[in-house]
Amino acid sequence: MIVASFFKSDEHIAGFIVSGHAGSARHGKDIVCACVSSAVQMAVNTIIEVAGVAADTKAEDDTVVLLMPQNITAVQQEICDTVLKGLQLQIKLLSEDYKGFVKLEL
Repeated sequence: MIVASFFKSDEHIAGFIVSGHAGSARHGKDIVCACVSSAVQMAVNTIIEVAGVAADTKAEDDTVVLLMPQNITAVQQEICDTVLKGLQLQIKLLSEDYKGFVKLEL
């Protein structure tokens, strides 16, 4: 199962950890894993490359972690809030569509 946990700081999402494997199909054919992986990678890339935020990230084996820094501009914060809320929504919808394969922890 893929488990996604989001961390809050005040009214902002301060980061996330996504880990595990969906196990809905054999390796390389698992559409649930592909959906979650793509959404997570898009969020990380948007925060770092588009918003220019030096987030602390780690990707190892079946785990991706992103932690937001404290010192970002108001514009960067707004972009990151939108991206992270979008990722959280996407994982929530996937957890509803693929019960037993994806779990969202808030």
